[in-house]
Amino acid sequence: DDFLTGMVSQFGEKNCRVEKQQMTIGSKRLAGKRIHVALAGQNLTIDFLEINMKDDKSRFIAFQDTKNEDGSSTEESVTTLKMISQTIQYKKR
Repeated sequence: DDFLTGMVSQFGEKNCRVEKQQMTIGSKRLAGKRIHVALAGQNLTIDFLEINMKDDKSRFIAFQDTKNEDGSSTEESVTTLKMISQTIQYKKR
C-alpha cells in the first residue's frame, strides 16, 4: 500500500483511481490492486499482485498496460500475460 500511495502521489491523486484486482497467473490466483491512470490523454493501468509463498516473505509482480483508445487491453499486454501465465513456475519451499 505504501508503494501504491507513492505512485498515486507521483501521477497526481486526481489522475488516479485504485481498485482491488485479482488475476490467475499460472496455477495461482493472485490478489492485489490496480491503479488506473489518466494523464495527458493517455490511459494506463498498473497491476500490483502479491505472490504468497510459505516462507512468509513478501513477493510482488507488477504489470503495466497503456490502454487502447476504447479502454481495452493492448494486444501486447494480452499476449504477454498469456505467455507468463503459461510458463511461470512457483517453487514450493
